[in-house]
Amino acid sequence: MTKKRKLPCEIYPINDSMEYFEFPGDLDYHEILDSVESIISDARIGIPSYENPQYACITQSGEVLGVVTGGIAGDHAIQPDDGMPAYDYRFSVVVSPKGRRQGIARSLVKEITGHAKDYGDYSDSYIYLEAWVVNPHMADLLDSMGFEGGGSEWTPDDPMMGKYV
Repeated sequence: MTKKRKLPCEIYPINDSMEYFEFPGDLDYHEILDSVESIISDARIGIPSYENPQYACITQSGEVLGVVTGGIAGDHAIQPDDGMPAYDYRFSVVVSPKGRRQGIARSLVKEITGHAKDYGDYSDSYIYLEAWVVNPHMADLLDSMGFEGGGSEWTPDDPMMGKYV
């Protein structure tokens, strides 16, 4: 039996409904968004315009150690025969150097997977959850969580990984 690792931070939703929420460290929503933007910028990751911050892993002192962004990128290339629409929901995960190798990325992927599934249930549609993966460690993590590469496995030349949720 594998022992569940305790995260050094707690996962919080980051969206407009949290505007008046007081985050750890007495930070407000806008201060958290600034930290989220900083962690993304420091990682030199380009987040597409259709992705918005969805969840962040925040320490009790208010430090953001990881973030996941996501959003609907458009219709999925293959539409099902049953008439239900299918959409591509793309996401990006960024974890600060201080937060790496502690289970934060896995926890953020679980959160965004649940979020995308809920969106599909609410909108009565299929959701293909996918990420453009530039880090081989993230590819291994996503592979262990049921994501697949475009061919059959991830390569730097074919960096998309996804799965239906």
